[in-house]
Amino acid sequence: MIGSFPEAYPDELLHSVYARYFVRSGYPAYTYALQDLFGSAKNSIEFTPRLTYQAAQVLKKVFKHNIETIIEEHTMFSYYARFISSESKVKALNYITEGNGKYVNILPLPAMGERYLRYCPLCAKEDREQYGETYWNRKHQIPGVPVCPKHGCQLENTNIHISGKTSPRLFVAEVEVPYDMPVIEKMEDNSIELARYIEKIVDLPMEYKPNDAIGTVLQRYLYPPYTATWSGRIEYKQICEGLQEYYKNDVDMPIISKEQVYKVFGDKKRNPLWICQIACFLKISPELIAFPQPHDETQQQILSEIVKILHKEHGMPYTKIAEGVCMSVEDIRSASKRNYMHKYRRKFSGKRGNLRRIDWEKYDIDRLDEVKRVSAEIYGNNGNRPHRVTLMGVEKTLGIPSGRLKRMPKCLSVIQSYSETQEEYWVREVLWCIKKLESDDTPLVWRRIRDTINIDKASFMKILPMLEENLSEEQVLVLTSGFKV
Repeated sequence: MIGSFPEAYPDELLHSVYARYFVRSGYPAYTYALQDLFGSAKNSIEFTPRLTYQAAQVLKKVFKHNIETIIEEHTMFSYYARFISSESKVKALNYITEGNGKYVNILPLPAMGERYLRYCPLCAKEDREQYGETYWNRKHQIPGVPVCPKHGCQLENTNIHISGKTSPRLFVAEVEVPYDMPVIEKMEDNSIELARYIEKIVDLPMEYKPNDAIGTVLQRYLYPPYTATWSGRIEYKQICEGLQEYYKNDVDMPIISKEQVYKVFGDKKRNPLWICQIACFLKISPELIAFPQPHDETQQQILSEIVKILHKEHGMPYTKIAEGVCMSVEDIRSASKRNYMHKYRRKFSGKRGNLRRIDWEKYDIDRLDEVKRVSAEIYGNNGNRPHRVTLMGVEKTLGIPSGRLKRMPKCLSVIQSYSETQEEYWVREVLWCIKKLESDDTPLVWRRIRDTINIDKASFMKILPMLEENLSEEQVLVLTSGFKV
């Protein structure tokens, strides 16, 4: 029986909330608390096990949110899942909610190693003064970030491992975090700037709409000397040298290597620490990489136009412009060079040597009708089984080289008009399957739908409210008979 459940403190890990509940409830042993909260599920520090029905109802009432929102705001999900694809985000969130351990195969979790629960001595002191106790703060557990984003001091390790081999018991921060721990202050360096940058990233709401891959987004904001003036080629050597120089004083933080930079820009890896190190170094605002949207004008191009107007047309010196926008004079000079680069850059296709020019505007218009037709066919407008319309799928069907559609705004807007959530796609599949069974005079039963479109019961129950808007009461009753709705 779950009694009074404590409210969560700001940015508190769910594990910390469970631990405080255990202490306040007076259980004779933590195993009894685990049984009431998780049943037979295994405990987790960074995320949450599958909750019992009663525990889930209590959490929803206390937090005033659904379980998915609670996971986003009080586990490490919003950090690890930030830059993966929208489909992977939905799948990982569903796995965590259902207590399915397959989420570890989707999220870019750090390699197994010596990782411990951490705390900030100054935060712990402030918590005890304000709340009468301290707790496990989510942002203190971000791997590779050795400082507190609020105070800029070094985070301290406990002896509590964060790994699959961790003891299943509940760890109470008030018991584990010592009083009067000496504070190791760090000099104001770029590791503190990175910690505060990641803090802003984690605090932003999660985005589940389809968007460009993070490697593509980062490429938009490259500028000389990190991209070649004429061809737009990525200058990996200059990027790596710049990163090493930028973070050279941060001895406690692992700095992204050249091979890892390749993987991030090539969309091979989506490690959030690597991505944030690059984005913080390039001075990209957190909102631009957390909510990437396809657009023609990048931040650098906009800045270049501003510099052009102020310097070329109004005669304002670079020093005054830099002071007005709170940037260095070197950055403003680079923006002026980027403006020249953007105006005169040549766009080629094919191999080096005898290059063939492509009129992208004409090419976009010429392929527009084909893209509309193929997108409709993939979507299922012709009565065939519906599929999700993606950039890769349209390119593959039409035989268009990978990446070209990104440079064709009219065709790209057609594909983006078909964007939908995973749940909306499941609803379309189920409705198509029901219509097919009825046209074949096949009895409508859940098992046939499950076998035809390969949907599991948990996913079906999740979209049931949306299906009820499109089905009769009799159809809903037939489909849900045999398992609890």
